[in-house]
Amino acid sequence: MSWGILNLVTLVAYLSLMIWLGIWSERGQKKDASGFLLAGRNITLPWIIMSIFATGVGTLAYIGTVGMIAGGGVIDLWYEWFWCVGTPIMTMLFVRKMRTSGIISFLDSIAFRFGPKTLLAYVLFLAVGVPFSFATMLKGAGLTFTDMFPVVKSLAPYGIDPLAVGAIAVLLTIAAYLACGGFKAAVVTDMLQGILTWAAMIVPTVAIFYILGDGSWTAGWDKIVGYFDASQQHAFLEFQQVVGPAAPASEYSYSFMASQFILNIMLIMLPGQFYGSRYMAAATEKVARQGPILALILTTVPYGLFVNITGLSFKAFASDIPGDDLFTGTLHKLALMPGFPQIISSLLLISLLAAVMGTLDSYLMAQMTNWVRGIYQLWLNPKATDEEMVWASRIILAMLVVVAIVASFFLPKSIWFLQIAITEFVGPMSFILIVGAYLVKRATWQGAMSGALIASGLALTYVMLATGLRGQYEWMIWPAFRDAFPGWFESQFVTYPLGLAIFFWVNHLFAPQRPEHMERLFSSEQTLAYARKHGFDRAYLRVDRTADLAQAAGPNVTIQRWLDEVRIHGDREVLAELNARIAGRIMPAYRQLESWQEVFDERLQGMYAMGIEVARERNRDQIGADERPMAKVVGWSFIVLSMLLYLAMFWYFPLRWGWSIFYYVLASLLCFGGLSVAFEDYEWARKLIDPLQSRRMRP
Repeated sequence: MSWGILNLVTLVAYLSLMIWLGIWSERGQKKDASGFLLAGRNITLPWIIMSIFATGVGTLAYIGTVGMIAGGGVIDLWYEWFWCVGTPIMTMLFVRKMRTSGIISFLDSIAFRFGPKTLLAYVLFLAVGVPFSFATMLKGAGLTFTDMFPVVKSLAPYGIDPLAVGAIAVLLTIAAYLACGGFKAAVVTDMLQGILTWAAMIVPTVAIFYILGDGSWTAGWDKIVGYFDASQQHAFLEFQQVVGPAAPASEYSYSFMASQFILNIMLIMLPGQFYGSRYMAAATEKVARQGPILALILTTVPYGLFVNITGLSFKAFASDIPGDDLFTGTLHKLALMPGFPQIISSLLLISLLAAVMGTLDSYLMAQMTNWVRGIYQLWLNPKATDEEMVWASRIILAMLVVVAIVASFFLPKSIWFLQIAITEFVGPMSFILIVGAYLVKRATWQGAMSGALIASGLALTYVMLATGLRGQYEWMIWPAFRDAFPGWFESQFVTYPLGLAIFFWVNHLFAPQRPEHMERLFSSEQTLAYARKHGFDRAYLRVDRTADLAQAAGPNVTIQRWLDEVRIHGDREVLAELNARIAGRIMPAYRQLESWQEVFDERLQGMYAMGIEVARERNRDQIGADERPMAKVVGWSFIVLSMLLYLAMFWYFPLRWGWSIFYYVLASLLCFGGLSVAFEDYEWARKLIDPLQSRRMRP
């Protein structure tokens, strides 16, 4: 059987299996919105871990990262180092918020804190990056498809893009199984795709080692290192020197990595728009909390090591194959070698396709949820039934597929640098909304949207007009605008702090929001203190800023003015009398978990009612009250030590493999152990603290 026919049989079998899994996933599911969008909320830890891995390690990792390593060496290891530092830091900042809020999605958190209009604006702004995100993922699908079937390339003389044909074929398969099985189909296929993803990276790398070393692993690695020495490309093996303005891939700079570390890990630690469905679908709160931590420790770091080894070995083995074509081109070259079974090469291409599909299906689900939740349910049909929600999801999925098909005809030169560009303009808005919703009590929707829109708007303008989305679409570049910026300029250094500064400044120009908007994300004590500080512990009259307040002045009345409204505090009788003469509304005093019904947007009341029960349970169980100061000290000590060991691991990579593996294992144990101790998640963690602190905080 020829390699082309073998690939066709393998592809048809694999795609048929994916569609069957989608149909099978729907069986036994409740035909409701929770079943379709959240897999019935019964996903256990192994499925969450593998789903996060299959989602995060896909087209960008295999096609983009390997191609980037071919041009910049082990530059990717600095990116992994930022993950090692950022994971525990972001966990300590946000995991407690997840515990006290009852694991609500990031989109719901935005709606609760800043209202439906802010959520609508955020979802619409995210839509700007949707076609470009599709383009990065679909290029990987197209490359894999055309390498499996080189005959497709013969369509090029007729004006048909072969990559687009392959991308559309893969896209329609994904759409079919998602339309049938929803999120459960994505999770089930992610398990299979995650296993195949590891095979796509490890098997060809091991094969190259043995081919170059004539059957010896050590000799193969020596030849790979010797290739870079002989070609005067020492920077490929030097972790400590490759990043910076003089790096072979200078766009992959400290600025980019810092912003990526802040944004991506925030969105992984939180139930964000990309990974959020995993937390919401978890069987228990503990599973939702531990899933991202374990997934990052168990997959991100070893992936970072292996993908660099893969990139270096592919570069040494197939130095004539450029950029994004390196991964699939190397697999093709292996298939043509005598003694290398063609069935293995065919299965590896399928494994690479699995990595692509694992990311693309999750992205489709995430965007579908964004639009269903942020537009359809809140604005078009607030009283939608479960059946209407499911059908709306499928209609939106079809619309997204149409957008993706159009995007497949505008594939970028480098999916890695296009992804950098997308993150550059989406990042500031997401970062500011996260900080505002989860960490700032005195936060207003006006401040959040002012900072977010200005920062992300400036970043979008810069990344399009000055860089052409990082060199991917040069027709966007405005030369005069580009030349106004020095070569070292990175917009993240400006947009993130500028957006935050605007956010905090505007906050104090507008009236502080009611405590009901924050009581699910902050403790009872913090919420009550906020209510007393801003006068919400007593009733007040809210009037328009343009109202005539001359008759409201008096010794028993306090007037507070902001740009958007005026609040008059006084006795209830005085307020009632004023309200009869001044068009306004008497707002009730804050009553914990009760007064929200009188002040909340009716479109959010259904969701918030569920949140009330979560908040009551939180107060009853005193979540966080058992966490002792000594636990945080010991936990952070372990975490800092793990960061140092991770740094040592990367510093010795790749020339001292034995030490690197030792450092990884020890650092991972310390990182997970430190987080477990800090949150006292396990009985062994609590027992470790008992001798160091004589009494618990709760009797």
